[in-house]
Amino acid sequence: MKKIAIQLVLISCFLYPYKSLFAKDFSVSIGISTIYANVNDPRYDFVNEYESAKDPLNLTKSINVGITKSFDKLNITIQTNRLINLPLTRSVVDKRTGVTLQNKSKIINDTLLIGYRFGRFIPSLLASNAKLNKSLYYKGNFQAKQTNHAILYGVNLGYLLSRNTNVSLIYIAPNKELNLESAFGFGFNYLF
Repeated sequence: MKKIAIQLVLISCFLYPYKSLFAKDFSVSIGISTIYANVNDPRYDFVNEYESAKDPLNLTKSINVGITKSFDKLNITIQTNRLINLPLTRSVVDKRTGVTLQNKSKIINDTLLIGYRFGRFIPSLLASNAKLNKSLYYKGNFQAKQTNHAILYGVNLGYLLSRNTNVSLIYIAPNKELNLESAFGFGFNYLF
């Protein structure tokens, strides 16, 4: 946790000076989001579909950093979670052998959101370049690794709690490359 705090301070110190170089409607953001993904992998079943939701630390495995430019009521945002992104571990059962394995997965997203502001609400369309890295372990021993790439599409409904605070509901559409049936989540961003 100390490493994450240090990274956040460094990111803030690096990005904040760039705000003064752009128009007043330019914002730098740092945020967290939690996404629940309904995955139907043809090779594995999850031991407990909601296993990741039991641990509160799983809610902050990824921290987003982004920039937003506003044109009157149109908002364009680019975000990434590449800087701070920790793997999520879940138990899976191999459908062929019945053996229980640990699946450590890490998804890297570079996301573009285009939204229109209605008062405090900002509904947005999103497109995300996603890279999913999965590693399988049996009793702590590495077994296999797999990497998948996909373009994900969805919608985001943001709400401005204050001038610097934004919360959002997120929906991601199904995607075959990631065996994703759907995903939804919640985000919180602080704007500089």
